[in-house]
Amino acid sequence: MSEMMQKNPKLNMVTSVKKFLETSKSKALKDMLTLDIYASNVYTLGYEKDSWSNLDYTNKIITINDMKG
Repeated sequence: MSEMMQKNPKLNMVTSVKKFLETSKSKALKDMLTLDIYASNVYTLGYEKDSWSNLDYTNKIITINDMKG
């Protein structure tokens, strides 16, 4: 993330869903994030085991380095 911020210092990143929803003044962005959270919750309902909701609040941000593994 810091590499992206160095390349584009004007880039705004959401690193805390809760904080963003509490502090953002943009209704459109809040609505989009709320819809994304809802979609994630619906998606996880399809898990055969360990179906958890609100993963957007409890899981860390996944980065490219996490994917390299």
